[in-house]
Amino acid sequence: MLLFFQIVLTHVSLAQDRPKVGLVLSGGGAKGIAHIGVLKALEESGIRPDYIAGTSMGAIVGGLYAIGYSADEIEKMIGDVDWGLVLSNQVPLNYISFEEKEYFNRFMLEFPVEDLSVKLPSGLIEGQMLSEMIQHYCWPSYNYNHFDEFPIPFRCVATDVKTGLPVVFEDGPLPLALRSSMALPSAFTAVAVDSTLLVDGGVTNNFPVDIVEEMGAEIIIGVNVSTTLEEELPSSIADILMSLAMIPSTAKLKEQIERCDIYIEPDMSLYSTGSFSKGGEILEMGLLAGHAHKEQFNALKKQLGVEKPISIKALEVKSYRIDELTVENNELFSEELIKSKLGYEPGDTLNREELDEGIRRVYGINGFNKVTYNLNLDAENACDIELELDEKPKSRIATSLHVDNVFAAGLVLNFQSRDLLGKESRTIIAADISKNPRFRTDYYKYFGIKKSLALNFRYDFFNEQLPVYDNGELQDVRQDRAHILSARVLTTQSLNQSFSLGFNTEFRRTRSKYDIASREEIERIDERLSYIEFSYLRNRLDNRNFPTHGVDALALVRFYVNSSFEVTVPDDADEIFQEAVNFIEDELAPEPYLSILLRGTWFVPLTNKTQLVPYAALASSLGNSRELSFVDDWYVGGYQQVTIDDNPAYGLNYAELQTPNFAVGGLRIQHVLFNKLFVNYGANYITSHDYVPLEQASDAYALRELEENSLLGYGIDVSLKSPLGPISAGMSSNTEDGSFRYFFSFGFSMNYSD
Repeated sequence: MLLFFQIVLTHVSLAQDRPKVGLVLSGGGAKGIAHIGVLKALEESGIRPDYIAGTSMGAIVGGLYAIGYSADEIEKMIGDVDWGLVLSNQVPLNYISFEEKEYFNRFMLEFPVEDLSVKLPSGLIEGQMLSEMIQHYCWPSYNYNHFDEFPIPFRCVATDVKTGLPVVFEDGPLPLALRSSMALPSAFTAVAVDSTLLVDGGVTNNFPVDIVEEMGAEIIIGVNVSTTLEEELPSSIADILMSLAMIPSTAKLKEQIERCDIYIEPDMSLYSTGSFSKGGEILEMGLLAGHAHKEQFNALKKQLGVEKPISIKALEVKSYRIDELTVENNELFSEELIKSKLGYEPGDTLNREELDEGIRRVYGINGFNKVTYNLNLDAENACDIELELDEKPKSRIATSLHVDNVFAAGLVLNFQSRDLLGKESRTIIAADISKNPRFRTDYYKYFGIKKSLALNFRYDFFNEQLPVYDNGELQDVRQDRAHILSARVLTTQSLNQSFSLGFNTEFRRTRSKYDIASREEIERIDERLSYIEFSYLRNRLDNRNFPTHGVDALALVRFYVNSSFEVTVPDDADEIFQEAVNFIEDELAPEPYLSILLRGTWFVPLTNKTQLVPYAALASSLGNSRELSFVDDWYVGGYQQVTIDDNPAYGLNYAELQTPNFAVGGLRIQHVLFNKLFVNYGANYITSHDYVPLEQASDAYALRELEENSLLGYGIDVSLKSPLGPISAGMSSNTEDGSFRYFFSFGFSMNYSD
């Protein structure tokens, strides 16, 4: 027994007497991924630092390691991140509320409006996706009150914009500290902390050896992936600005390097701060650099008395019960609405994935630059949640250009304002100045229990020239002028789906531009439609124009309660023709009838760059009116969706098929090249027939018509994701006429989908 106590005391004495090891990880953007490789090499050697200090990307890697993640776990995290999305002002479409999806990311330029004047956008990245990523993985850090309580004590560095001095984080929310440490000037917006504004720590101390010394480190391992004194002079404006920002830090770099006992500098000559797409290669370079110092690691291992490699258990991620929920910095949006969107209340227990989803629902209102949170643990497995909101300006003006070979060119102007007509409302006034002018006002206001519903009023006007085809050949141009008024109630609680019920009234005036498709005696046709509309929409697409996963589905039911037609002819029209017109007006206007549209498109990933895209649509008009009654038609064909009820299909031009009954089934394959070029090709089967009264629906005539109006369409299209909007071109044909149809478009329009 005495021998046992002597052995224990000896081990305790050795642990207390052994020198403390500090690890320093520099900033360097994507090059900081190399830190993970060095950590893997250290783990293999059995060396675990006693302290960690980091800056920018070094702070991210070091902070995650300090709270208990292994190098392998951090490698998987970094590999799973979509860096192109994280390091941008974009968020996926499936993060946006249904009531906002139609207008989200639809413009080339957007300008905030404050105090009745237009402001220039900052051009800086707000970093919602970056903040979400950091908060997600830093969830275990909320178990600690101070960074010294982490499994490995930790520090990270930011820079005070006002004083130009470094700010060292040693407590507080770890996500806030990490986000501040990598707020790169000229790229990311600064981070407000109390009364200070912070940017990237690399400006003042990119390689914080002095910080880890102050923590108590006696042996220092430094990993530097950033600019050294021997590198070539900067050649681009971005590099020059970066070098200027880093002057205070670079000035003391040589001294910091000399204070390291083991200095590691992975070869980053082939990589830049933005080389996140080459993360795997960069990590390997870090691992190679770590292995190159194996002899030094072995010597340190012997000095520390380490006998075996490091084994780190998977980090436990807990769930917490909500005790209190508070909302900070909300002016335009009520606390009731924010909490309703969040979807959780005091007493609920949630994990980090569930809170992430709630934060996305709040951000999905599309009224915030950023939405973050902080957890304060007030008891075992219980916490208070503080939501921090950064609201966008109340109003904005946006614009875009567009051109296509169907509706020519135009300039879109869009004005949007919050609370212009009532609290928690959104008003949009938009116009398309073009050969085919359009105008829209779109207003909604949240209401109901927990603000889970919205009342929506909308007015659309368009004056368009729609080509009329026969077997792919242009026959006429129909001039349509329409006024559409709608009022509806829609659900707003989900990012993925919405139900709505409303009433629509349409007035259309149609005439032939060349008097080919109609007799010259007809001057115009006026049509009035009124219908009750129920819709169910499901949209989980990650992007409106360039989706790679998700589903887009629609169920639309319209009950037409009134349909009337007025045909205008010259005063000198002959009597027989006038009688025929009277017959059309009196006898062929349909009685009340039902029209149904079901449609779905699915994006099924086959590989990272290839998706299988099955799609289908089915529509039918049901009623007991005369067989030749003028029931409303659905549009089928082409590549565009001008309105939500359009149905794109290979083999036809836009709206080449106008019919009350149809079915489409097809399959496309999509390849994504260079993350910007999207190539689609495939085929679809289209069948249609005219209106058939219910009492004749079982008649063989209807079946014969269905068979006669069928075709197989096939085609290909290519779309480029450009800063000015999508650039698309397509070509298709069908088995019936063999004529090729061509399509081209550029930019963002007022269409439902470009």
